Amino acid sequence: MVIVQTRRDREGSRTHHGRERIRSPARLTSEPRFSVVIAVFNEADNLKAVTEDVLRAAAPLGQFELIYVDDGSTDLTADRIRALRAAGNSIRLLRHDRRCGKTAALITVSRRLARPGS
Repeated sequence: MVIVQTRRDREGSRTHHGRERIRSPARLTSEPRFSVVIAVFNEADNLKAVTEDVLRAAAPLGQFELIYVDDGSTDLTADRIRALRAAGNSIRLLRHDRRCGKTAALITVSRRLARPGS
């Protein structure tokens, strides 16, 4: 599951069919323009390739963050995400202590992004 939510979508600004209207070229700032959200469960072996693909595809679109929601994995998924983040990537890790499903992952991200400064 991949969900892209723009900063403007989070703040309630106007969008067209869920897509941000881009009026000027992307500027690099400390604030991400958008987030890519991926829910994972026991995906330790696939994380590096997925992360590289997302970083490559999203980089031309401007400053962004990659948010992984670990849905109660029992393998090394969280550790591998932390290692990818430590390599300097703009990655955020949110975790469930048990398997809750994709809908719960979306709710977790929505609640976290709705809080200022999170």
